[in-house]
Amino acid sequence: MNGLLGTVGESPDGLFALVCSATAVNDTFALERAYTIQSVDSLTALGITAANNARLYKHISDFYTEAENGTKLVIFGVDKAKTARKYVGRSGYFFADDRLACIETDDYAHLSNRRVIDKAYRIAYNTLLDMMLDELEINSDGTMQTGVITSWQQTVENAVNRSMTAAGELSASDNGEGCSCYIDPKQNVVATSKVEMTLKVRPFGYARYVDVNLGFQVTTV
Repeated sequence: MNGLLGTVGESPDGLFALVCSATAVNDTFALERAYTIQSVDSLTALGITAANNARLYKHISDFYTEAENGTKLVIFGVDKAKTARKYVGRSGYFFADDRLACIETDDYAHLSNRRVIDKAYRIAYNTLLDMMLDELEINSDGTMQTGVITSWQQTVENAVNRSMTAAGELSASDNGEGCSCYIDPKQNVVATSKVEMTLKVRPFGYARYVDVNLGFQVTTV
């Protein structure tokens, strides 16, 4: 436990990360690489100072002015050309998106989807642990009885909906649910000692592109 002295408990929902334009420092701090720190003092080992990385140093100092020492912060230095973008008619800079390091067509190409599926996994795992080695009422052909299937499905759905849909982390359907759990009633659990289920969650959509067909509203004679 001594190795954890001076640290702050982590949140299961995510972590703090800072992406900022920066300058590489010899062999101690490279761009396009993640580093985990726990205080401003951690910057010494990376060679980051107010002199060689003024903007990065300021943001980290500001962070630990609000957060207590021991809070984990992931810093990721990037070239100035990749940090943010400007929009015509708006002042300031804006982060373009929450892309992850995979192809654009991947289901987890964006951080928003990655966090949703990760949290749903943790909730389902914790819920199903309570059902491990449960005695199951079965039919004569080794399949689970309808009541058992319904109970399992509802238990998982309720857990996800309570923790995510009710918290605005899933897109709810008309009935207020943001997930669905399905267990194939034809599987023979007596023969396999295994229950297979499918859990699907409904994420939010994002207007990453907006195409407008603009024209004149006139009547020609």
